[in-house]
Amino acid sequence: MNELMTVPPVQIGAWLACLAFTVMLANGLVKLWASVRGRPAPGELSERITKTEAVLDEHTRRIKALEKNDKDLRELILAENGKIYDRLNDVAEALHSLRGKVDVLLAKGSQT
Repeated sequence: MNELMTVPPVQIGAWLACLAFTVMLANGLVKLWASVRGRPAPGELSERITKTEAVLDEHTRRIKALEKNDKDLRELILAENGKIYDRLNDVAEALHSLRGKVDVLLAKGSQT
């Protein structure tokens, strides 16, 4: 049996098997290292979640404040538009009454 181990094709096969095993072992270690290094620790993950929730709460609060301010501003704009329309109606009525007076004056002037 020792004679079979000294035959060159058997030695080449043994070396190739050792090389394949070494490559597979190195590949597995690289994958293990990448997966261990890439994952945050449980405490770090919890800290990230807490910070993200705090930022989300802050943004939610700001959005609600902006929505309230937007609603107040829209109500103010509508009120101001109402005042403008009321004033325009007053001016239009005044012009209409003046037009009637001017028409009367022109009619009197054309008769004389």
